[in-house]
Amino acid sequence: MSDMAVLINTAVAVLAAVVLIVRFRVNPVIALIIGSVYLGLAAGLGVEKTVKTITSGFGEIMVDVGLLIAFGVLMGSILNQSGAIRRLVEHLLNTFGPKRLPYTMGLAIGTVLQSIFLDVLLVISAPLARKLAPKIGKLGTARMATAMAIALECGIVFTVPGVASLALAGLLNVPLGKMLLFGLLLVIPTIIISIAIMTFLFRRGSWNEAKDEDHTFVEEEDREGEEEEYDGGTKPSASTAPGGHNPGTGGSDTQPGRGAVAVAERDRKQAPLILLFAPLLTSLLLIGAGAILQILKIDLPWLQLLGEPVIALLIGLIGTCLVTRSAIGQKRVEQAITVGFKESGQILILTGVGGSLAATVAAAGLGDILGGFFSASTVAPLLVVWAIAAVLHIAVGSVTLSAITAAGLLAPIAPAIGLDPAPGPRRRRRIPVHGPRHQQHLLALAVPAGAECEGRAEIGHRRGLGGLRRRDPADPAHEPAVLTGHRPSVPGTRPRKKKNEMTQTPIAPLDGVRVLELGNYIAAPTAGRLLADFGAEVIKVERPGTGDELRNWRLHKGGTSMLYRTINRNKKSVVLDLRTEAGKQAVLSLVAKSDILLENFRPGTLEKWGLGPDVLNEANPNLIITRISAFGQTGPLSARPGFAAVAEAYGGFRNLVGDPDRAPVRVGVSIGDSIAGLYAAFGSMMSLYQREARRRDAAGAVPLTERVIDVALHEAMFSMMESLIPDYQAYGVDRQRVGGRMEGIAPSNAYLCRDGASIVVAGNGDSIYQRYMDTIGRPDLAADPSLQTNAGRWARREELDQAIGTWAAELDAADALAALDAAGVPAGPIYTAADISTDSQYAARNMIQKFDVSTGDEVLPGVGFPGIVPVIGDQSLPIRNLGPDLGENTEEILGGLLNMDPAEISAASGREEALQP
Repeated sequence: MSDMAVLINTAVAVLAAVVLIVRFRVNPVIALIIGSVYLGLAAGLGVEKTVKTITSGFGEIMVDVGLLIAFGVLMGSILNQSGAIRRLVEHLLNTFGPKRLPYTMGLAIGTVLQSIFLDVLLVISAPLARKLAPKIGKLGTARMATAMAIALECGIVFTVPGVASLALAGLLNVPLGKMLLFGLLLVIPTIIISIAIMTFLFRRGSWNEAKDEDHTFVEEEDREGEEEEYDGGTKPSASTAPGGHNPGTGGSDTQPGRGAVAVAERDRKQAPLILLFAPLLTSLLLIGAGAILQILKIDLPWLQLLGEPVIALLIGLIGTCLVTRSAIGQKRVEQAITVGFKESGQILILTGVGGSLAATVAAAGLGDILGGFFSASTVAPLLVVWAIAAVLHIAVGSVTLSAITAAGLLAPIAPAIGLDPAPGPRRRRRIPVHGPRHQQHLLALAVPAGAECEGRAEIGHRRGLGGLRRRDPADPAHEPAVLTGHRPSVPGTRPRKKKNEMTQTPIAPLDGVRVLELGNYIAAPTAGRLLADFGAEVIKVERPGTGDELRNWRLHKGGTSMLYRTINRNKKSVVLDLRTEAGKQAVLSLVAKSDILLENFRPGTLEKWGLGPDVLNEANPNLIITRISAFGQTGPLSARPGFAAVAEAYGGFRNLVGDPDRAPVRVGVSIGDSIAGLYAAFGSMMSLYQREARRRDAAGAVPLTERVIDVALHEAMFSMMESLIPDYQAYGVDRQRVGGRMEGIAPSNAYLCRDGASIVVAGNGDSIYQRYMDTIGRPDLAADPSLQTNAGRWARREELDQAIGTWAAELDAADALAALDAAGVPAGPIYTAADISTDSQYAARNMIQKFDVSTGDEVLPGVGFPGIVPVIGDQSLPIRNLGPDLGENTEEILGGLLNMDPAEISAASGREEALQP
C-alpha cells in the first residue's frame, strides 16, 4: 500500500471513530474497535490478522499496565473515601498560604498523587481545586486550573506510574525505577516554572474572568462541595437535616438520617494525614530504592522484588486498606473498593481498546511513514501524531488513550533522533548471567511494538536504510554494543574489561534488522555472525537434543565447542522441531517478523519440510531468503551434498595449494565456508538495500525471484581465483601449485631463519626489489638487467629464493625482520596462536576479546576470542555475547516475541516428544 493510502485510511479510521462517538453517541469502546477493524482491512491485513492485531494489542497492554492501573484506581478511591486528598489540599493551603497553593497542589498532583490513575485523579482533584480557587483571590480559578492542567500532564509524562511515563520508559528502553528518579528531578522545576509563566501572563490580561469563567456553575459546585465536606465524601440526604431530624416528618434522633451518620463519621477521630499517605509514599520509595540498587549494581534480590512497580503498588494498596480501615471503618473501605473496581473496569477496557487501535495504526504503517519522513521534517510528523492524539482526547475524553496512541506512533521515529526504542510488550524475565547485571526494563506499553502484529514484517523500513526501525530484541540483555560494555548472555561467560577503555557511542549499523538462521555447520552461521556483529538480531534455530553439529566439532571439554561459541557469537538460540507441524508454524511466525532468512541445507530440504520460498513468501512478502549449498539451487549437480573441502577442490582452489611434487593440500581452516558466508552476508544486505530503495521510490515490492540469494560454495571459491580462467582461455596457461610462492610473482616466499622460526617476505615490487637485494647483501642481483621486471624475476625464482634463504639462515627471525623493516621491505613473522595472543597490534585494536567461559564443570578465565572485522571507530567492536547454549533463548523468543504459552512452546520445540515414555 502506498504511503498516501496509509495516511488516508488512518485518517478515515480515526475520524470515523470520532464521528461515531461525538455525533451518534456510540460507546467509545465500540467506536474505536470499529475504526480498528476498518483500518486493518483497508491496510490489507486480512480478516484473521486484523482480528489478531486488535486482540493482541488489547491483551498485551493489559499484561503490562493492567495491574498498575487497577492498583492506582483502588488507592485513589480509598484515599478519596477517607478524605485524605481533600485534607492534603487543605493542609497545603494552611501551610503555604493561598498564594503558593497552585504550586504546592500542582507538585502534589504531579508527583506523589500520580500513583493514582490519572483519569481518576482528575475527577477527584477538580472539585477540590474549584472550591479552593476563590480563597486564592484574583485569578484564583485561572491559576488553579493551570496548576491542575500542568501538573496532570507533566505528571503522566515524567512520574511513574503515569501512563505516558510508562510509554516513554518502554519507548526509550529505560527501567521504571530510573524513570522515577530522574523524572522527579525534571517534573518539579517544570511544574513550578510553567505555573509561574502562566501566572505572569494571566496578570497581564490573558485571562478575562467575565468571559472565561462560569460563575453560576462554580457556585453550584461549591455548594455541593460544602455538603461533601462531611468527611469521606458522605453526603447528607436532601430531605434530612444535619442533626438527623426530618423537618417534614418530625423524625426523632432514635432513627438518625444520613446527616447524623455523616456527623458521626466527621466526629470520629481523624487519622494523621501522614499515616494515610504512608503506604503510597512507601510504594514510591520502594520503586526508587530498586532503581538506586540497580544503578549502584548492588544485588539484593528481596529489595529488588519489593522495588518492582507492580509489587510496590500492591504493598501500597494493602497498606492503604489497613490504615484507612481504622480511620473510616471496614464498611466504607469495602464501598470504596467496590467503586474502584467499577471505575477501573471501565478504564481498563478503554485502555485496552487504545492498545488495539494503536497496534492497528502501527501495523497499517503510519508509524513507519512518520519515521521515514522525520529526517526531512521534524515538525510535520510530530504534528500528525499530535493531531491524532488530540482528536482522540477530545472525542473520548481520555488522556490515557491519547498517550498510548502517541507513544505507539512515535516509536518508529525514535531512531531518527538517536533513540533506541523498546520492543514493546514482550515478557520480561531475569536471565541468569555471571558478571554485570543486565538492566531489567521493567515495563513497556504494548503500543511501541504495535507493528509486530502478524501480517507485516516488523522492521517497517521506509525511506531507505536511514529509516530502519530500530528494535531491542525480546532479550532485555540485548543492547547496542559499546566499547566498554561487553555483555555476554551465555550462562557462565563474562567479558574481561581492559584498562583505559573509553566509553563511545553505541555502534550498531544493523540494529533493527532481524535475521532468522536455519543453518548449521559454518557457512550460513558465518553469514549470521557477520550480521549479528554489527547489531542485527540473529535468531538461530537448532534441532532438539543435539543442536548444531558444530557444538561437538573440536570439542575439548564441556558440551559446546569454542568453535561454536566463536562462529555463533552475538546470536540467540531457539530449539524448534521442524519435523512437527507446531515447529513449522513457529518458524513461519518468526519469518513473519524477520527481514532475512539464512539456510544452508541441501537443496530441496526446506521444500520437503513445507518451508520452500513460496511458503515463506506467503508468510512475509518482504522476506529476503539467502540459501547456501555446495553447488547451488539449480544445475545438474544441485542435489549433490558437499562440504567446503569438495567445493574448494571443485572451484579450482585446492589445485593451487601445496608443493608441485605432492598431492594438493588443504588450508587449515574452512576457507570455502567462510568465503561463502561473506558472499551470503553481502548478498543479504544488497537485497535489503534494494528492498528499501524501492520502498523509498514507491517502485513496488521486490519480486520473490530477486529476493532469493543463491550462494554456491564452489562458486564462492571460484570467484576468488583471480585470472585463473582468462589466463587459460586466452593463453593456454593452466596454473599449478608452486609451493609457498604465488604464480608469476617473485620474490615472494617464506624463509627459515637460524632460530627455527620462519618469516614471509613479499619483495616483488620493482623498487622494493632493489632495496631487498641490497639488504641481503646481493647488489649484483639488484643491478642485473634481467631481474628488473617481475617476469624476469619469476623466470629465475629458484636462484633468488636460494640467495634469500642463505641470508635468512644466518640470522634470527627478529633480526632479519628488523633489517627488512628498516629497508621498507614488506615482511612479517609466521604467527602461531601463541604469538597472536601476546601481540601488541592485535591488543591495540581490541582484536582479541577476553571472556570467562563456563564448560559446565569449571569456568575458564580470560579466554580470548577473535574480534569483529572491519574496525569501526579505531577498535574492533565488542562482542556482546558468545555463542549461546542450546535453546537458551527458546522461551524468550517463542514466549515474548510470538506470545506462545508453555504448552505451545513445548510442542514446537519437541519437548512433548521428549517427555513421552
